[in-house]
Amino acid sequence: MTDDLLARTLHAIQLRMAARGVPPQQVDPVLREVDAEMRGIFGGDRAYVPARGHALRDHALCEEYASGHGIERLAHRYALTERHVRRILLKHAAISRYKAPTKDKP
Repeated sequence: MTDDLLARTLHAIQLRMAARGVPPQQVDPVLREVDAEMRGIFGGDRAYVPARGHALRDHALCEEYASGHGIERLAHRYALTERHVRRILLKHAAISRYKAPTKDKP
């Protein structure tokens, strides 16, 4: 099998549609359309596929920060860099109530 993520994904869809009795004549044109569209958008790029569970982790991290836990402690607990923790806190500022430090202008 290829290392091409899109090809693997389309193949998995093709197999599942066949298992459900959908004829290839209906599936294949759609798969070709999707293939062309995705390659047009992402062709040549490296894809990042996030692991599931980050949303739950991020929410818990933000709640812990809001309840008083420090960034250094959270970074250690979640095996992240402090910079990454700050990025998560900023992304979910409504939950974390985190405000990025502003640089003083001279």
